[in-house]
Amino acid sequence: TYSLTGATAPIRLEKPIVVRSLTGKPEDVRITGGTDNESYRLLFINNLRARLSGVALDSGREPNGAYRTLVYFDAGGGMVTNCVLRNGFHNVWDTQAAGVMLSDASTLTHSVVSNCYVQTSNKACGVLWGSGKVSNCLIVDNRSDREVSPIVNLTGSGSMENCTFVGNSALSYYKNADSYTKGGAVCVVQITPAITNSLFYMNRTVMENRAAS
Repeated sequence: TYSLTGATAPIRLEKPIVVRSLTGKPEDVRITGGTDNESYRLLFINNLRARLSGVALDSGREPNGAYRTLVYFDAGGGMVTNCVLRNGFHNVWDTQAAGVMLSDASTLTHSVVSNCYVQTSNKACGVLWGSGKVSNCLIVDNRSDREVSPIVNLTGSGSMENCTFVGNSALSYYKNADSYTKGGAVCVVQITPAITNSLFYMNRTVMENRAAS
């Protein structure tokens, strides 16, 4: 287990390199946000040929009202594969996702996103997906307590395939012309993306039980 602090986070992959665990088992290499009260991401990727594989990223909750996005893909893109991403948290309005923030050239594949939590923000608690690709992932037990904060917030023309969404929830009590709870798993805000061969089970909103909107 490696604990990051404000001085060492985030891990930055900005060159065409591959970082992977020796065994290929995510639980054998665990990177955590530690126990301090600072605000930071755990992983920043900004190169199309950069890749992280076989690692668990685990961030504790922030008591000081900041956020900890686990993985942030910048415009240069990159790939996260065979990873476990869990316990991302934030409660600042209009920030990034608590779990994963994807860009046009980014790919999240063969990974698990779990137990991420948004308390206040109007963004996704699991994966905020403007574009890019999500494939062969399990997205499970993520929760949002506020409006327009579904598990996966699709605001672009990306693609999703062969994914499973289980036990996610968007629990907002707000509803008006601009702000209301969308699907418990997937929220399509603007451009309809390609969603194929994916399974939705026991996802819910406070308004009604539905997977997508």
